[in-house]
Amino acid sequence: MSWFLELERSLQATAILGVLATLVLVGAAKWSASATTLLGLVATVLAAVPAVCMPTSATFPLLVLLAATLLCVLLVRGDELADARHRAETVALILFGSAGACVLVTADNLLSLLIGFESMSLSVAVLSGIGRGPRALEAAFRFFVLGAIAASMMIYGIGLHAYATGSFQIGATVVTGEGLSTLHTIGHLLLLLGIAFELAIVPLQFGALGVCQAGPIGGVAFAMTVSKVGAAFALQRLVGGDRLLQDVLVALAVTTIVWGTFGALAQRTLRGLLANSAVAQGGFVALAVACGASAHSTTCFYLAVYVAAAALVLAAISGDRDDMELTAIRTRPFGVMRRLALVVGLMSLAGLPPTPGFLAKFLVLARSWETAGVTWTVVAALGGVFGALYYMRPVPDLLAGGASITNASRPTMGVRLAIALAVVVTTVCAVAPHLAMRLAA
Repeated sequence: MSWFLELERSLQATAILGVLATLVLVGAAKWSASATTLLGLVATVLAAVPAVCMPTSATFPLLVLLAATLLCVLLVRGDELADARHRAETVALILFGSAGACVLVTADNLLSLLIGFESMSLSVAVLSGIGRGPRALEAAFRFFVLGAIAASMMIYGIGLHAYATGSFQIGATVVTGEGLSTLHTIGHLLLLLGIAFELAIVPLQFGALGVCQAGPIGGVAFAMTVSKVGAAFALQRLVGGDRLLQDVLVALAVTTIVWGTFGALAQRTLRGLLANSAVAQGGFVALAVACGASAHSTTCFYLAVYVAAAALVLAAISGDRDDMELTAIRTRPFGVMRRLALVVGLMSLAGLPPTPGFLAKFLVLARSWETAGVTWTVVAALGGVFGALYYMRPVPDLLAGGASITNASRPTMGVRLAIALAVVVTTVCAVAPHLAMRLAA
């Protein structure tokens, strides 16, 4: 066991998730649905133990990532898959993908970064593909192709970085030579674009859009939360104090916020709204990352709030496989718990007080004002303001329709647990944000 204890905390979490994911696959034919879910939850909790017992600067990012993984496992449902017998494989894919995300959180080697990225990206593609209907397969294929393009950019970027520095380490200095500095910069730009694919940054946002609209809720939750957390912290280390990369990421982030906002305003279904919302939220995450190391605690806080809000929304619509028209949402068979979870989640994503989403967006915009300047910050703020318009569209019908629903479907135990955990995180971030910020620092 000495070799295990000598590993970094993120690699210890990766090893635990990988071993237990393999165990789930080995016993896939024997495990019952509840046993599979329980083993996935145990794997996630065990993976968090090393980070909690021996805290480091990566502890809070790892905990946010593993909390998102736990919520994804809770939201896995057999009736949303093309074959309900693939439930165990779905849980295993979430664990394998999260193992790759753990590598992204702390990797200082570009080859490790690529392996973590591929593990995460392929998991999202397969999770989408095993959902019901031809749209799920189409979304999986689109995500796979765009993921391959992103991985190719990363490979070219790694090659240019290694040629210019003689090393695969992130932050390695350029060796003396004419033109090597330019090659190094081009390599880092390609790496930035490749990793940003997981944040659904323009112009590579279409893969995530398809997954969010057609995939099973467990896979959608993974793409919207775990992937974004892993990519955000990888980008944070890559960008570092490089002013050019920060400027490029700011421009991409604000463009993404605007694109996602206008895309969501044009939607007529809740799934379509959430898919475009995930793009806009990825823009805000990228904007926080672009503010540099000084905004690390802000990035952590924003991601924690975002994961909890996304979990509330996705748990509320879990089991609803058809496209949910916004105009008919009043008549959906949601009970009080699911309706309130959906309302609170949408309000937090919109950044409205008293939810913690308001403070999270305010902190990001305050950092952006200091780092990116007035123009970019104002455009991003306007995107947040207009974003509240589409987030609030279904809220009146959700609140008004609750009293008239008599045949409300009973949420599963997994959904209830996911809502409870997300409510706890949302409450803590709203009531004691300084505590979360202190843990993230």
